[in-house]
Amino acid sequence: MNGISDSRPHPMARAAFLACLYLAALLCLHGPALAQPGDSAADQPSILEEDANGEQAASLPPGSYIAELRGDLDPALRALILESLDTFTRKDSPPRTRSLLAHRMQGDVQTTRRILSSWGYFQGRVETEILDGPDRPDGTPGLPLAVFTVVPGERFRIGRVAITTTPGSDPAAPLPAPGEIGVSPGDPYAAKAVVDGQEAIVRHLATRGYPFPRVEDLDVRAIGAERIADVTYVVSTGPVADFGETTISGLSHVDEAYVRSRLPWIAGMPYDGSLVEETRAALVAGGLFSVALFEKGEVAEDGRVPMHLELVERRPRTIRLGLRYRTDSGPGGKAEWEHRTLFGRAERLLASVEADMITQQAGLAFRKPNFLVEPMSLLVEQRFVRERDDAFHSLTSVSSAGVEYAFTPRLVAGVGLSYRLSRIDAVEQDETYGLFSVPLSLRYDGSDDLLNPTRGQRVTLSGARYFVSRGDVSDFFQSQISATKYLSILGGDRLVLALRAQAGATSGAALSNVPKDLRLYAGGGASVRGYAYRMAGDLDDAGDPVGGRSVFETSAEVRWRFHEEFGLVGFVDAGRAFAREYPDFGRKLFVGAGFGMRYYSFVGPIGVDIAFPLDRRRGRDDRFQVYVSLGQSF
Repeated sequence: MNGISDSRPHPMARAAFLACLYLAALLCLHGPALAQPGDSAADQPSILEEDANGEQAASLPPGSYIAELRGDLDPALRALILESLDTFTRKDSPPRTRSLLAHRMQGDVQTTRRILSSWGYFQGRVETEILDGPDRPDGTPGLPLAVFTVVPGERFRIGRVAITTTPGSDPAAPLPAPGEIGVSPGDPYAAKAVVDGQEAIVRHLATRGYPFPRVEDLDVRAIGAERIADVTYVVSTGPVADFGETTISGLSHVDEAYVRSRLPWIAGMPYDGSLVEETRAALVAGGLFSVALFEKGEVAEDGRVPMHLELVERRPRTIRLGLRYRTDSGPGGKAEWEHRTLFGRAERLLASVEADMITQQAGLAFRKPNFLVEPMSLLVEQRFVRERDDAFHSLTSVSSAGVEYAFTPRLVAGVGLSYRLSRIDAVEQDETYGLFSVPLSLRYDGSDDLLNPTRGQRVTLSGARYFVSRGDVSDFFQSQISATKYLSILGGDRLVLALRAQAGATSGAALSNVPKDLRLYAGGGASVRGYAYRMAGDLDDAGDPVGGRSVFETSAEVRWRFHEEFGLVGFVDAGRAFAREYPDFGRKLFVGAGFGMRYYSFVGPIGVDIAFPLDRRRGRDDRFQVYVSLGQSF
């Protein structure tokens, strides 16, 4: 050894020193929060939390807070503010402290000012405050009250509206007048209307020969002293052009000649963007294509714009299945097979089978669109129906051919020729009937949805003159009218009132000379709920329905969609069949009432209803009826 000692600490000593230093730091940082012996909960200070600014403030009491919007506001403006502010929409996740609640409210102040400006309240004021709520009955502090006070001030109006063009635009372009785009001097200012004016300008020029118009700039200048807002649109018209040649791609099953027959333009016609959009929508709505996309090429030297149509075909064949249940007719189901373009030109062939414990039927229907003229369709159908009701058993064959003419997509008229051959087995006698008929129809569908309508109306008129070719019955004429109305109470589909009325009449023959399967009946899931199938009318001595020459039905139903996937309904139905030629309103109607639930699936609402007969005939009517089906009742 050289007598010189090593001054470096031992590794184990260094580790122990660092551990002690770390422990001391922890004690210094957290020691004050540790309870000392003898401390109780009552001796501890109130729990403190740190807000976003590093300050300490008392926590909000459990249970969120109360939010209130004050001010004289338009109802629609008030609703928009309430659904846009976090203070109102996020009460279920409250901030931890009053200071953080104030921070949330301050962010909502900016949102409120933007909403006011979009409605033309450019000088509106927004004030916020947090007030102490009243104490609870047990003496603990109540929920704080977050108050928004909005003073909108005077609403600005539209001042000068200028629509100008960029350099290089067509100086002869037919620019729209302010009123044609929905922005007129003197109108209350609304940002949405001003922004929508851009699309209106583009659409105006696109329907007048300009394939590529666009709005390059939108300038809004609010003049506070005059309470007006001047609006200026700067438009690039692009070149004027005619339609050029149209090329088509994406076809495999559909004939190209059929698609070209759907194009409402030919090369050389002035360009019209509305024709392009209407054609695109019609091709998709026709059911043959899932995608229809028009692309415009550059305007050629001859002043024509070439068009290209890209199509994506849907699968041409579809299988549909459906199930239902009704107390009176038991479980039931339906199966359909459809070919949507049998010969490549949108000809449809539909085969269907439907059955429950009372009725079984099978059918084959063929539809050819554009028959002779574009809005007309040819219909050929064959149906076989077997019924085993308490009143009678029947086996029927119905063959028909006719045409339908679509005046508009919502208004369709039809006329045809039909032959019906029926064998009816009844208690009193068995007989075979043969009847020719000339059916007429007119239907209007102004509703917004097939399976779940929330607004609009539907009206159907139908009539048929029957000529007897076989059987001991008389010629007669039968007509029916039905109407439904849908009212959205709260907007959208949250609360809907649905109303229905239907009437039918038979003239030219006594009741005994009308075949039982062509008489009019009431009762059942699609009629007066609560009564069994066909039972809302006169009964014979055996308790079986007699049917009538006329019928009247009416329904009222309230539909409440309380959740995205679930809803409730309540309904009242009334009606009956009458022996007279026309409904006899001096006789008492059968009334049924009930309620049900809806599950809104991706294919449509699935409904379960239970209905009770309010005019129950003991020994004849059940205490209630249950109905399970796809879609709303009407």
